[in-house]
Amino acid sequence: MNKEDRILITGGTGFIGTYLKHRLEYDGFQNVYAMWGFKEGIDLGLKSTAGWAFDKYAPDVVIHLASRHGGLGFNKQNPAGIMYENVNMTSNVIEEACWNQCKSFIFISDIISYPRNCPIPYKESDLWNGSPDDSRLPYAITKRFLTEMVSNYHKEGRIETTTLILPEVYGVDDLLDPRYGRLVTSSILNVVHARDNNVPLVIRAPKNCSRDLLNVGDAIRAISLAVQSEKQGMVINVGSGKETTLVKLFDTIQKHLQTNVEIKWVDFEMPEAPRKMLDTSRAEEYLSFSPTVDLDAGILEVCKSLKDSKTQLRELEKML
Repeated sequence: MNKEDRILITGGTGFIGTYLKHRLEYDGFQNVYAMWGFKEGIDLGLKSTAGWAFDKYAPDVVIHLASRHGGLGFNKQNPAGIMYENVNMTSNVIEEACWNQCKSFIFISDIISYPRNCPIPYKESDLWNGSPDDSRLPYAITKRFLTEMVSNYHKEGRIETTTLILPEVYGVDDLLDPRYGRLVTSSILNVVHARDNNVPLVIRAPKNCSRDLLNVGDAIRAISLAVQSEKQGMVINVGSGKETTLVKLFDTIQKHLQTNVEIKWVDFEMPEAPRKMLDTSRAEEYLSFSPTVDLDAGILEVCKSLKDSKTQLRELEKML
């Protein structure tokens, strides 16, 4: 890599992509292009669109963030569409990257692709040791398949690749649409809703349910390190290195919103694994990455941005 290389970010106007473009430019890259997504009418599932993108941007490096995804409802309504569109767009993009002799291809995968009963913390070697959660199985199994497909492009010698598996990524300007199942923003908005309407907050989930919550600042730094790394052909977990329980999350939110909302916990069988956490030792070894944004500081910034929001209640169990 050199700082003049042309970097194309698919899905570059989304939550992570917007931050990533600024990070890469901060790191000295002079030609970073953030490509619009499906909402703006760019369908990389069409070979003609993928071909047009490579003709227009002529990238040396591709960071493939673009995907079709959503919460539980979206997965139930569009199981075949999710699989078809994600496989199709990723296949088109990596094929164009090969034919255009790109230096490297960075693929972003998802913690949900791990088996439901995977030992904690999740190790990359456990990825195929069981079935993912049934709740979002189409998306999960597709991400797992694409992780394997991208790795095999590297093994075949067609292009240098790296796959980063991310957990729940949060931060300021995250999606507020409840259909996308964003745990941190939805939890904050639920507390704001309960505060503004002077009602208790009912949460149908075990108190000890936990998630790996990675601040977007750490996520984009890890992607930038992967772009610059000489270690290729690897699947690498990038997480916070910590489990955050729902109790801890809501205590932190209430502290920063300065609220004392009554929370009523109702035990509920989780639609996904009750605990999720990535083993990050490979990221430390090969990318020299370790998270730097403390959860308390990260949640504070999101709370500041949402404290005066107009809200409606989100069903938390559909977002876990």
